[in-house]
Amino acid sequence: MKLKFINENIKNEMISARRDMHMYPETAFTEYRTTYKIYEKLTKLGYNVTYGKDFLDDKNRWHPDKEYDEMCIKRAKKEGVPEEFLSKIKGGFTGLAAEMSLEKEGKTKVLRFDIDALKIKESSKDTHIPAIEGFKSKHEGLMHACGHDGHTAAGIGVAEAIAQNKEKFTGKIRLLFQPAEEGTMGAKCLLKWIDDADFCIGGHIGICAQNLGEIDVISDFFATSKIDVEFTGRASHAGIAPEKGINALWAAAVLTASAYDIRRPDFGITGINVGTLEGGTARNIVADHAFLQAETRGQNTLLNDYMKDEFIKLAKRCESAYGAKADIRIAGEGVSESTSEELIPIAQKAAEDMGLGDKFLNGKSFGASEDFSILAQHIQEKGGRSLYMAFGGNLKGEHHTPDFDFDEKTILIFAETLCRIAENL
Repeated sequence: MKLKFINENIKNEMISARRDMHMYPETAFTEYRTTYKIYEKLTKLGYNVTYGKDFLDDKNRWHPDKEYDEMCIKRAKKEGVPEEFLSKIKGGFTGLAAEMSLEKEGKTKVLRFDIDALKIKESSKDTHIPAIEGFKSKHEGLMHACGHDGHTAAGIGVAEAIAQNKEKFTGKIRLLFQPAEEGTMGAKCLLKWIDDADFCIGGHIGICAQNLGEIDVISDFFATSKIDVEFTGRASHAGIAPEKGINALWAAAVLTASAYDIRRPDFGITGINVGTLEGGTARNIVADHAFLQAETRGQNTLLNDYMKDEFIKLAKRCESAYGAKADIRIAGEGVSESTSEELIPIAQKAAEDMGLGDKFLNGKSFGASEDFSILAQHIQEKGGRSLYMAFGGNLKGEHHTPDFDFDEKTILIFAETLCRIAENL
């Protein structure tokens, strides 16, 4: 593979950064240590960095649970994040924007990288590379199981490569390190960073690109809605007076089972999943509360809206049938959006110049949801262009599973591709 921007030092720094991020995964809007590590690196490179309340639009932001947030802040402090820095981002104001204006006039290019992890306990198997090589998650029950540690590392590599090769770029480079992609909650907080941009570029390891070296321009994303439902009932003695209670867990369980029987349209792909269900306090008490987290998906926004509406109707029917009050909240949403066709030849040229032209794929559907779609929709409405790619990584384990891992050479390809595209826009 021919490299122009990513040298051996940057490659090693990216792998080191990826492994560091992997050991300290943080979930949506609690990426405190992650944000600080990115801030440290990019300020040293001379970028103008914006973070905290100046970075995120609080109006559109989901707020993390206060108790959990406080635990995450204390943990970050123990892990070396200065208290002064934490004071400016506490309460879930994570992520940052980093800008560099180049001497030559040109367009404003936004490169976006997601930084959050998942609530998954990582594998300790002797076949799992992070476990073998000593960079397995140190945060129990949390894991980078979707490659965002690699995305963050690629962003750091891109930042360094641009700083070292300023004469080869024009206009303004803006790097967005986005919190809370999982759950499609973060992108809607960043729309102000897209308003004046001409291009918005992003990417993902794996998904629909499998083999190392494959670069796939994504034709479209699935739309999605993330829905929380909290049922409130009334407790009572399950043996003496069950009839005096209102069983919130029963209502939630019926909703969970019935969701999978929603009649599907026959003109496209749809999906639904209830990922968590919890409630009650003891086996001999009629449960007075229950909480579930669900998501719907659709090949396009129309299909997803149908699934979302049907699920909400079903939740209200369970409320009526079982007497438990249902509090229904939309926690996150992603739209269906297509890449700008005008940018495909630029991505293809980058692949060809790297010697990967035979592995360039064009027009595959993402087959999943990504809130980059919200940024893509916004910039296209403003007259700009967007491009999103998947990078093959010889994956070990599926996304969102304890065994997930990827070939770290993927990070190098990811970063080199984005640098070449940014140069040619």
